[in-house]
Amino acid sequence: MLQSLIQMPIRMLLLTGLLLAMSPATQAADIERHQMISGVSIYLGVLPIQMAKNEADELKLPNNVYSQRQRYYVLFALFDEKSGQRIVDADVKASVQALGGLDFTEKKLTPIHVEKMISYGNYFRMADPDIYHIQVWITRAGESKPVTAIFVYHRPKD
Repeated sequence: MLQSLIQMPIRMLLLTGLLLAMSPATQAADIERHQMISGVSIYLGVLPIQMAKNEADELKLPNNVYSQRQRYYVLFALFDEKSGQRIVDADVKASVQALGGLDFTEKKLTPIHVEKMISYGNYFRMADPDIYHIQVWITRAGESKPVTAIFVYHRPKD
């Protein structure tokens, strides 16, 4: 009986330790890419700028942007929760900030066509493999208050 009482807290400590140890690895491996907030279904995509050249061409970016390795194309696909229809008439801004960093960039996201469907995107500098907070503000047509979401993104090594 005494042995069982001693083993129970040890098992709980081991299980708690295992869950805590798994949590950061799970978060890093399973990047959160979708949130549902205030009736808006928000999907995040992040690509090295070189992989998004076709989409980024709509933005008329300077050619030197494509040669810079620390530039990433951040885009959002937005859907109305009730109708399931893509949101194509919103004003969208985003910021990208390294975890604990003071430096961040906020940009307006431009509507772009991805396979004939509208998403919103722009390029951002993500200098180091790090954890970044990507915040998005979505103001739908006819609305005055934006929907805000924060995504956590782990930029892998080049």
